Amino acid sequence: MTLRHLRIFAEVFRQNNMSEAARQLHLTQPAVSMAIREMEDFYGVRLFDRLSRQLYPTGQGKTLYEYAVPLLSLFDEMETRMKTSGGPQVLRVGSSITIGSFFMPGFVKEFARRSPEVQVQVQVRNSAEIETALVGGELDFALIEGRVKNPSLHSEPFLPDRLCLLAPLDHPLCGRKDLTVEEVAAYPFVMREPGSAGWAILQEVMNLQGCTARIVWDSVSNRAVLQAVAAGVGLSLLPERLAQEALAQKKVCRLGLDLPAFSRDFLILYHRNKFLTPAMTAFLDMVRAWQE
Repeated sequence: MTLRHLRIFAEVFRQNNMSEAARQLHLTQPAVSMAIREMEDFYGVRLFDRLSRQLYPTGQGKTLYEYAVPLLSLFDEMETRMKTSGGPQVLRVGSSITIGSFFMPGFVKEFARRSPEVQVQVQVRNSAEIETALVGGELDFALIEGRVKNPSLHSEPFLPDRLCLLAPLDHPLCGRKDLTVEEVAAYPFVMREPGSAGWAILQEVMNLQGCTARIVWDSVSNRAVLQAVAAGVGLSLLPERLAQEALAQKKVCRLGLDLPAFSRDFLILYHRNKFLTPAMTAFLDMVRAWQE
C-alpha cells in the first residue's frame, strides 16, 4: 500500500464520487477505480458501498480515513519542510469567528514576537466548518467555541466564556426577571448562521423545552447580528464579550434568562492522530497560558 493509494482514497472519501475525485487529482476515472479496488483487495474489506451511482463509506472506510488524513498531512508537511529548508515554517491555524475577532490577532502578534521564523496562516470560519477542515487535514489545529461533534478530534478548554440573551431596549421582555424559554420563544430571533456555536446552543435549548426558535435573520457577522438586535429586528444569543459595549451604551438590554447551556469553553482542537511539531506545541502552550 502506497501514499498514492491513500491520497486517492482520501479524495474519493471527500467527494463521494470517483469521477469528481479523478478530476481533482488530475487522473483518469479508471485509475482511481483501480486504486480503490487494489486497496479493498489488499485489506480484504469493502471501503465504499455503491448505491445508485453514489458512494457511501463503510465503517472500515471511515476508520481508514481517520488514519489516512494525519498520515498524508504529516507527509506533506515533511515534503514542504525539506523542499524549503531554511525558509519559514508554516502553521495552518483555524479559528471560529468569535475567537478570530477577540483573541487570534493577539495570539498571532505575540507568537510572531516569540518565534519570528514561523509563519502563521489563519482561517476564520464557523465552528462546524473548522471541524470539517481539521478532519480533512486542511488545518494543523484550531481554536473554537462550543461543542465538538467528531470523535476523531482532541479538544481541551483554554478559556471560559458565556452567552447572553439580548433584546432591543424597547422590547416588552426587558426588565423582567426569571423569564422562561417558552416566553422567549414567542419572539423572532436574529442569529449567526447555521453551523455556528451560538446557533447550535439556541436550537438545543429550544428543543429541550419543546420549542422552536423563529429565526428571521442570520449572518456570518456577530456585529451585524448585534446591530440588527439594536434596530429591533429580534432577540439574539451572543457572547458576553461582544455585547459588553452595546450594553454599556444602552443600545440593547440583557434579558433575565440565564441557563447552564449559556456557559461554554473556548477549545483547542486538533486531530487525535496529529503529530505536533515544536512550533505547534509552542503556539498551543502560549494559548494555554494566556491571561486576558
